Amino acid sequence: MGKKIIPINPLNQTQSRIWETLSSHYGLPKPFLNHQTPFQHLVAIILSAQSTDAMVNTISPNLFAKYGTPELISQASLSEIEICLKQLGLYRSKAKHIHALGQILCTNFNHTVPSSYEELISLPGVGRKTAHVYLNLTYNLPLIGVDTHVLRLSKRMGLSDSNNPIKVEQDLYKHVPVSFHGNVNYLLVSHGRAICTAKKPNCIACPIHSVCTKLL
Repeated sequence: MGKKIIPINPLNQTQSRIWETLSSHYGLPKPFLNHQTPFQHLVAIILSAQSTDAMVNTISPNLFAKYGTPELISQASLSEIEICLKQLGLYRSKAKHIHALGQILCTNFNHTVPSSYEELISLPGVGRKTAHVYLNLTYNLPLIGVDTHVLRLSKRMGLSDSNNPIKVEQDLYKHVPVSFHGNVNYLLVSHGRAICTAKKPNCIACPIHSVCTKLL
């Protein structure tokens, strides 16, 4: 039997304070991945799959110095790109994705990253989560991207009892106040890294401990 889902209502001021508290604790949303352009941001998000943001930020300066535009990465060889990505998990498939991404952007999108969800998910290496995170941070759209932190904390906090990222996303849209939809990913990822970690949550330091329904 799944855990009871907290009935968070956008009009419930008590429950809204959960997100107000997290917002006060972690501040305004900001990208976790270093980049200078929308293209570099999308590439960094693609590279972060099954790799830590810290590792992506370690290798990205060299990658972007050499291949920081769609044109440059499309003209590089796969072996050259793989050398830059070798520290990352799945680096060969990621090299193929971002190489093909550069080619498609140059050929079909006038060297720019498209701004619609439908066009984004047509690109190599871009799925629902990647598109949502990119659009949320680039255009401030209230879209939720469900990664491992969001999935874990959603279950611990009683916001969802599912292991399916799409179902968790749907539960979050229903049970989190609309005004916080755009901040959910940033707040839960930040909380999952700093306090509510996978191995040993620091419950004593948790600002929302009193409303958490996790079973440890």
